[in-house]
Amino acid sequence: MRPILILVTACMFVFMCAGLVNAQETTVGGTVKFFLYDSSDGEITYDDETTSSKNGASAGLSQVILNFYREIADDWAVEAQPEIRFSAGATPRLGSEEITRSPSSEAHVEILRAAVIWYMPADYEMKAGYLKPLFCWDYGYELFWDEQYNAYVVSANSWLGSWHDVGVEFYKNFEGEGYAIPAYLYLTNGPTSDVSGQTDDAWTFMFHTAPELMNGNLKFLGSFGYGEYDDDGNNMTRYALGVDYTMAAFNVRGEYLGGTYEKLVSDDVDGEPSGWYVKAFYDVTPTWELMGGYSVTDMNWAGFFFAGAEMDENYTQWTLGANWRPADGVSVMFAYDSIDAERTDPSGDRYPPGDETALKYGRINVGVRATF
Repeated sequence: MRPILILVTACMFVFMCAGLVNAQETTVGGTVKFFLYDSSDGEITYDDETTSSKNGASAGLSQVILNFYREIADDWAVEAQPEIRFSAGATPRLGSEEITRSPSSEAHVEILRAAVIWYMPADYEMKAGYLKPLFCWDYGYELFWDEQYNAYVVSANSWLGSWHDVGVEFYKNFEGEGYAIPAYLYLTNGPTSDVSGQTDDAWTFMFHTAPELMNGNLKFLGSFGYGEYDDDGNNMTRYALGVDYTMAAFNVRGEYLGGTYEKLVSDDVDGEPSGWYVKAFYDVTPTWELMGGYSVTDMNWAGFFFAGAEMDENYTQWTLGANWRPADGVSVMFAYDSIDAERTDPSGDRYPPGDETALKYGRINVGVRATF
């Protein structure tokens, strides 16, 4: 049995036993996410032909997340975060022949995190289990959850922004008057459980910090990960840099993410995905917020699709939206997203020269996220 299954099973067993003994001491929360309107309309270039395509407007449930937390001793606790996702394939995909939506959705059950926590002396903390490392703000800190219904490619991407794996986390917050410097150190079983070729024998470390200055109005982010990612002993590096500034009702945040995967494309060519985004927010009232964002992603990960094909996959996205928060824990997100994506193959191994696959579309979405 893989380590993740052992750890998840053990954590669930602890929750069950603890609940039987004293259920009122177990904290249960969660998130419900659904959309009231979703429609995409654009153009697809496939097999050297460009056609218009769209899917009709729809509403539906997309995600249910539960959060469990239980203190099992004075200095020990256990947490778990299972997720149920519902997908109808409504997000347009680069390489598809049309923009469509399935008449029925599929449910997928996953574990986002499941770990045992030790609150150590001198305010140190340690977690062990299936972790969601805080690699970047948008995905790791889950900031986009209340900002956009659909995350940018650079953020929700297992080669760049997202990170899930079995391992150990050490945490300490160094703080003083007007500043705080939280620091995290991770040792995990490979770069991410979602990356193709991940192996049980590969180990990765990651360091993360997010200093806050000016009483939290100015924030910085830095992350660096290094380790093996496949059975052949090839290494990868991943990094993230970010800055966040708030002045009165205005806030701007940006992050740059990148990595190098040794010999991913071929023995002579590494995979080097990179990308960045910037978002700006303005609080019109205590409950209404305007937002705009722009993101560029260059995947450059050809070997994932076809060994030896140096394919280049690029995404450019911009968003205009408004967020209404009528109550604590409730966000109603109105957004228009414009996406321009293309995939080319300079080598001609998979696509003949000039046979580009492209996708350009706009997406209107009204989504709701409620946290309890």
